[in-house]
Amino acid sequence: MPRESNSELDANIGDRLRMRRLMLGVSQEALSEELLLTFQQIQKYQKGTNRVSGSRLYELAQALDEPVQYFLTAFRPKMRRCCKKPLPKPRIRHRFLT
Repeated sequence: MPRESNSELDANIGDRLRMRRLMLGVSQEALSEELLLTFQQIQKYQKGTNRVSGSRLYELAQALDEPVQYFLTAFRPKMRRCCKKPLPKPRIRHRFLT
């Protein structure tokens, strides 16, 4: 079943992929040849159109000389509305707390 929208994480990984590739001066074509992909696939990863699998992320990290964590560290997910509400205080007190 296809996804209806791409996640923020996919876009973040794509942004980090593009940034690191440009920092190293590596073209999309050169990176795609090293990974045996098409340059269009690299473009889709960078745009967040296609999700990068765990094994492919590992291969990208190796090719770009970075740990896998590099592609995930800048990600800060937006809080959902339901999570912005403070948690209710518990009503039950355990005997060991009294």
